[in-house]
Amino acid sequence: TGTRSATITIAHNATPNTSVLGLTGTGAAAPVPAVGLSATTLAFGDQMLGTASAAKSVSISNTGTANLILGTIVTTGTNASEFAPSKCSGSTLTPGASCAVDVTFTPAALNARSATLSIPSNASGSPHGVALSGNGVAAPAPAVTLSPASVAFGNQTVGASSAKPLTL
Repeated sequence: TGTRSATITIAHNATPNTSVLGLTGTGAAAPVPAVGLSATTLAFGDQMLGTASAAKSVSISNTGTANLILGTIVTTGTNASEFAPSKCSGSTLTPGASCAVDVTFTPAALNARSATLSIPSNASGSPHGVALSGNGVAAPAPAVTLSPASVAFGNQTVGASSAKPLTL
């Protein structure tokens, strides 16, 4: 890149015996797309088994000088099926444009879960990745309490009934 110059010298049989031609030009870098990510990790925290989390987003921006063409955005890794991306697959982003990928987490098992959001494109370093994590937790068990814990009816006539209040 930058200014360049050269000369061409042509020998011939006319007077003078040579002609000189000056050449100048400026080299410019070829336009290239580049990926910018708003985050390199998305942490979902605790999520009940079998229920989808609220979506978390990561913004993909074209920080380059040519159109950025995104491929199909998928999740890869150990628990890939538990993280679901939406939006942006197949998009073309002009320089300076961006698109937000929404990801939800639906744990299928207890404890730590992880995957990677894989973002393929025509930019150098493709595919770009975002680490995904979450924790599968069991639904809370229902709790039952009675108040009072015991009731004394005392002496009662046979065949008669009586009532005492209980709170469940």
